[in-house]
Amino acid sequence: MLLAEHAKVLEPLAAWCDVDQRALGIYGSAMYKSAGTQGDLDVVLYGKTACRRAHARINGRLPPRSISHPHHLQFHVPGATVTLDPRFVAPHTITGLLISGDYTDEGTEPIDGLWVVDAADGIFYPSRYTLSDESVLLSYRVGHSAWLHPGDVLSGPPLPVYQRDDVRYRMLLRCETLTPHRTEAE
Repeated sequence: MLLAEHAKVLEPLAAWCDVDQRALGIYGSAMYKSAGTQGDLDVVLYGKTACRRAHARINGRLPPRSISHPHHLQFHVPGATVTLDPRFVAPHTITGLLISGDYTDEGTEPIDGLWVVDAADGIFYPSRYTLSDESVLLSYRVGHSAWLHPGDVLSGPPLPVYQRDDVRYRMLLRCETLTPHRTEAE
């Protein structure tokens, strides 16, 4: 019903992003109220291919994000008046493993001084960034999607580390504060 209600916005969004409309969903405040002139429409895009294609298109329309305060990725499709707030979701094995307990808990480890070497999967929820020690920073904080850039040096509290197969995951599961230090100007 919600998809049909917002079809006038979602159809041009899918066409503009060059994705199948079935890759789009709605979440957040639109679930219980209509998007107004002061509000936004929270959309979710599913699947790696659709997400990467849409993000590449949307990226040029996103305002700069402050490194000290991550916020929603809000943008407008050309000709549209509704502010869209996208989330990019792709399946990730570790999420299911966290629920089932199928991982090795390695305690907590400091993150200070590690830097981001790969942010290609940072657009997704949960966001995934490869760090300089070859671990993966996996953040379940919505504002961390597409936030970090290669070269950002991190500081923050020691984070839980879980291992599955040969991959070590540093986990942001709650409201842990992460502070990136940008090594180059945005």
